[in-house]
Amino acid sequence: MTVMLGGMHLAGFGPTSKRIPARESVGELGADKAATRELIAAKIETYREEVGNLHVNVYWQVGLAVLCVLVVGRYSRDLEAPFIGVRVPAALLAFILPVVLCYLWLEFGYKLNGLIEMRLAISSYLLSHGDLIHRDSSGVVSLHALSQHPFLIDSGVVDGWFLAYWHHYTIHRPSPLSLILFGLVFGMLFALVHASILAALVAGSHVSTRPKHLGTCLLVCVFAVLVLSHWQFAWPSQNPNWVQAFVWLFTVVFLFYLLEYGEKRRVATLFETGSRSESAPPDIPPADL
Repeated sequence: MTVMLGGMHLAGFGPTSKRIPARESVGELGADKAATRELIAAKIETYREEVGNLHVNVYWQVGLAVLCVLVVGRYSRDLEAPFIGVRVPAALLAFILPVVLCYLWLEFGYKLNGLIEMRLAISSYLLSHGDLIHRDSSGVVSLHALSQHPFLIDSGVVDGWFLAYWHHYTIHRPSPLSLILFGLVFGMLFALVHASILAALVAGSHVSTRPKHLGTCLLVCVFAVLVLSHWQFAWPSQNPNWVQAFVWLFTVVFLFYLLEYGEKRRVATLFETGSRSESAPPDIPPADL
């Protein structure tokens, strides 16, 4: 499939047409129009619930990524958990938060892949029952008065994905600018998540002594999981795309700055600790009586 991006055709960087459900398999369903409408409504309701869960997943990823950035700057100090007043070693959080974030990232990939297949199935079902999307030469869309296509809009990552790769199943006409913005915005967003995961593990590895190489081993494992997840989503799941290239490009940039920031904070912390130990009064042994 050929995808248009800013006037350039990127051959081979789009999902394949094999994922589109065959219309013969859905055209025989629902001879009763009332039953068909109920079936479509149920499918759309399930789709919208899953989209909401996907958005919650993204919010959690961003929130925990911000916590990872804070841990990178304070990995040698304790952090006080809000509301409960419990102090948690920041070095421990440097290992826990990246693992949780890695799990959320994997969950995001599975959810996104499922939503893509679900939306393709619903759109194909609607088109096979006459709920057509008409565009004139100027790109103006005309829909049936009872069209169900507007209920598939989520104004998020799934909409952006369909505008980029499945625009024949969308209401809005994609523009080169919208495709570039989609790649930049979500590429930078998930790059921040990736970079915060790796930077936090690097920060934790500086203070990991028991066992000595725990931080390094965990860093290698998490990095391998991230790489394999991208490969799994792009090729075995038939979702080749150019957005993942943006993700890794910005990951390198963000990781460089986060590591530099973490090193500066580490040096400042060591200097502060040394200054305090030098300024402390020496221990005076008690006088012999």
